[in-house]
Amino acid sequence: MSFKATFSALFFCLLSLSHRDALCKDDSTIYRGTVGKSQIVIDLWAYQADKWDKDNYGFDTLCYGQYFYLSSLQDIKLRGHVKNGEYILERTEWTRSSEDSVVERFSLHRRDAGYEGVWSGKGKSLPVKLEPLPVTSIHNSYDGLSSVDTMRNHRELDYVRASLFEVKRDSIRTYQSHRVEWLSIKHSTVSLFEIIDGYDSAALSRINRRLLDIMIEQASNELSCCGPGGGEGEYLVSVPSYYFGKNVLSIDVFVNFTCDGPHPDFGTDSYNFNAHTGDELELTDITTFGFSAPPPRSDEYNWFKYHDTLADYIVEVLEELYPKEMQPPDSDDCDYSTPDKWKYAGWSFTDKGIMLSPSIAHVGAPCRDPDWLMLPYAYLNKHRNKKLKIKIP
Repeated sequence: MSFKATFSALFFCLLSLSHRDALCKDDSTIYRGTVGKSQIVIDLWAYQADKWDKDNYGFDTLCYGQYFYLSSLQDIKLRGHVKNGEYILERTEWTRSSEDSVVERFSLHRRDAGYEGVWSGKGKSLPVKLEPLPVTSIHNSYDGLSSVDTMRNHRELDYVRASLFEVKRDSIRTYQSHRVEWLSIKHSTVSLFEIIDGYDSAALSRINRRLLDIMIEQASNELSCCGPGGGEGEYLVSVPSYYFGKNVLSIDVFVNFTCDGPHPDFGTDSYNFNAHTGDELELTDITTFGFSAPPPRSDEYNWFKYHDTLADYIVEVLEELYPKEMQPPDSDDCDYSTPDKWKYAGWSFTDKGIMLSPSIAHVGAPCRDPDWLMLPYAYLNKHRNKKLKIKIP
């Protein structure tokens, strides 16, 4: 299953931040400072409670926070209220009793442009001092990467954290006659490789820059992944498969996560490239399934309508190639004849053809990634996009 259509909107633990964006914020700023002697960066925001909030929480102003220690870069999420100018923010954890247990608490009050107060937890108390951190003052060596530019414009706490990322070079391996070097990021378990040889140097430069972009994005996702109480969640990334062809290549990135929600989930994103140019490929660059209308840009009004129609064409092709497998079953979840599952299909190159992956919600997870959903190269070369300038595979 491809998560590309949803990853940028989710960012898992940042679901709370998306909720924040929908609120009428009275106060929201990135701060840096100390808890005792430990350095932190924190995002604080508050808003006027509506009737439902007042009835359930009993306060006129609610506040939230998300912060990390520079020693770990792992987010911790807080929630609380403002009373008589004092910000009370807490992280809790589930207990067997009827109430959650408070793990840590910030008690803060305004001090000039920042905050001062006390952090308490684990049986001790430490002084807190915070001052504004203008994001425009941050030097981020990864500026220009798509994911980092998105952070700078929409997720400032992630942008500050990414500026602290240290990429480490680990080991060199040989896969399918190509040498690759595995990279990782300090404080993160995410690792991904860059390709050393086997392709044109200019193409490799573009491909490896995109792979770095993916690794930075996934490391940011992991470090911002919080559990329901605000502590560390679980976010695991692996590279289960890849294909290095003469003209095209694919790299699959699998993510298994439990972040800020009641249920775990998982998904695979595939990244597909023109090996001669380094350009990232869309499925419609290879074949339009007989749909003659040119694909619009993703920012154009009719982009969604185009994919609605394209999904109908995909279903027709699959029913022709796999009439038995495409028969509607008793369960709606595994009904691959439903066009909605093909609006934003995942895909990747293999040695036999393009493997398709329908978009199926978590409840239908057992139906994801059936091993027969293959578009053979014989079909693809017969129904190729006329604008495609390379042979496949």
